[in-house]
Amino acid sequence: MSLYFIAGFNEGVGRVPEIFELFLELLIGNDVYKLKSEMECLALFVWSLGKLLEIYMQELGFTDFLYLYAS
Repeated sequence: MSLYFIAGFNEGVGRVPEIFELFLELLIGNDVYKLKSEMECLALFVWSLGKLLEIYMQELGFTDFLYLYAS
């Protein structure tokens, strides 16, 4: 089952060429392409955003603040 079929993009268009699906898989990565639900995609996005924020805050020197806030 293709990503387009799951997302509903393929309705009325016919079969999406396999080469385009391969390009899409390489473009957005294997992990995101193989997700089975929108909630998994959202969870991965939120987790990635949190990790980026954590790295950014460490660069600014807010590590002590984050530990105090989390506890």
